[in-house]
Amino acid sequence: MLRVLVADPIAEAGLARLREHAEVVVELRQSPAALTGRIPEFDALIVRSETRVDAAVIQAGSRLKVIGRAGAGVDNIDVPAATRAGILVVNAPSGNTIAAAEHTMAMMLALARHLPQADQAVKAGRWERSRFLGNELKDKVLGVVGLGSIGREVAHRAQAFGMRVIAGPLAGVLRMRWRAFALFNFLGAAVWVTCIASAGYLFGQHWRTLARAMQRFNIAVLIVAVAVVLYLWWRYRRQRPSKND
Repeated sequence: MLRVLVADPIAEAGLARLREHAEVVVELRQSPAALTGRIPEFDALIVRSETRVDAAVIQAGSRLKVIGRAGAGVDNIDVPAATRAGILVVNAPSGNTIAAAEHTMAMMLALARHLPQADQAVKAGRWERSRFLGNELKDKVLGVVGLGSIGREVAHRAQAFGMRVIAGPLAGVLRMRWRAFALFNFLGAAVWVTCIASAGYLFGQHWRTLARAMQRFNIAVLIVAVAVVLYLWWRYRRQRPSKND
């Protein structure tokens, strides 16, 4: 029977599914040396983000056939070393899609209603209801940067709140394939902007060059960033309903 080592916490429902097909051993928070010593006994290894699977662990896995990442990223796994050893590396890219989308909406609501500031004020013994009145999401425009699986779920939820959602061609803009004014038109049209994409996705092969340029011209970048923020705030103030409405 196949033996599976689970090195990071996963849901009990997932463990139950695994136990239907293999012998499952759960050993959490192992040191790199301990993991290297244990891995020769197993055919599969399942991790999340806490356990690092480096080349030493992979080389020690004489029986190892597959490494599963219970999540999206595989940054903590030496994929080239696994490839050289003929070990399959798999992940679950949609595992946190709903959680990330709901978290995005939670952050938008907290920002719209000034919840962190209101929480601190109440804890300090101040009741300042008028100061933290906030704004409704209904009828506001949400610009989504990165309309992938998470971006689509955010868009669905925003529409349920009565927001108007706009997306692309911003991915092309940020990959520098469109003229710069298209980006500013997008930002100008949106009251809310959420970015759901990695630097590599947004900027493609240019992102390292952009990072170096930002280090060299950090003052200019800061000026542009401040200008964009001020412009967005001006747009937000224009679309914000007055107290007399």
